[in-house]
Order: sequence, then C-alpha cells, then structure tokens
Amino acid sequence: MSETPSAKPADEQAWRALADCDPVDVCRRASATYDSQTGAYRLPVFGQSIRVFPRERRLTAQSPLGEQLLTRQAYFSTLVIRAYLAQARAMPPSGRWITPADLRQGDIYYRGSHVLPLPGLAARYDRKRDAFLEQGQALGGAPADYGDTAIILPALPRWPLLLILRESDDEFPASAEFLFDSTCEQHGPADILWSLAMLSVLMMFG
Repeated sequence: MSETPSAKPADEQAWRALADCDPVDVCRRASATYDSQTGAYRLPVFGQSIRVFPRERRLTAQSPLGEQLLTRQAYFSTLVIRAYLAQARAMPPSGRWITPADLRQGDIYYRGSHVLPLPGLAARYDRKRDAFLEQGQALGGAPADYGDTAIILPALPRWPLLLILRESDDEFPASAEFLFDSTCEQHGPADILWSLAMLSVLMMFG
C-alpha cells in the first residue's frame, strides 16, 4: 500500500476546507463514497481506487498504478483529487468534447511551461496503437472512434478526458490532441484543470 507524505504548510488550508465539508454532500457532488469509521472518501481516479483521509491529510492506494499516481505524480494528483472533492458539482458529463482553447483561460495551454508534452506522447506511441490503447485501458479508459486511435480516460467521475493519437505519415509527424468534456469548468478552476490535463498526459506515458 502506498500513501502520500504529510501535507506541507501551504496545503493545510485546502485540507481543512475539505475536512470541513459535509461527507453526504461531497459524495453526492463528486460521486464518491465515504467510510465514517475511518473518515476516508473512496474515489475512482484513472480506474484506481484511491482513499482520501482529509483529517489526516493523506491519500492511499493499493494498486501499482495507484501507487504511481500518488508517488511519482504526487504533486498533481494530490492537488487535483483534493480540489475535485471540495468543488465538484452534481453535474454529469455532457459527452461533448472541447479543446483547451475553448476554455475561458485556455491560452495558458499554449505558452511557456504550461504547454502539455503532447508531441512526446505522440512520438512514444507512433505506430504503436495497441500499446496506446493498453495503457489507456489500464487507466480505466475506453477506446473511442477519433483520429487513428483514441481513448476516453475516466480521470475522475465527473471529469472524463479524451486523448486522440494521429500517426506519422510521409508529410506530417505523429501528433496527439487533448480534449475536455464541455462541463469541465463547472467542477474546478483553470489551474486545477491544467493540472488534471498534465496528470493525464503523464500517466499515459506509463
């Protein structure tokens, strides 16, 4: 079993805000479950069962991919999971996909250090459709009919994501595209959405 390290002082306010939430309301909004004996929420994250202990300021997982999520990608996963539980709304996904450019602050995805490492992801899986789908399915995803191949990732219950892979040809290099469900901004602010996008791409690298 893996767990996150203790919260840093800067995170304490966010943890306290989540600890003060009504568990019944959190479960209704975020499609989570709650164990009153342990004080833990259970939440599916990329197909992995994650337990969140707000009062103890920690998260735990029992699968290898869950451990990777909480250790190798601890910064992004802790930020996203904590914010999602505190802020998600009881609104199901629409099934309509939008690009980062369609978001209110979508310009951040196209400049500086906020640019997602999609070219690297495309290069990794160029001519390797089966490997791309295998990694996506290990993360709870389902194939979708876009590009040369695509995967819908259930990052969080109300935050599905779509990754599209287009293979290289004689004229163009391989490319990857990242799409959000159109309801994404209802469940968290721009910085959390960007962290979710980055986390998703990093988890697809394996």
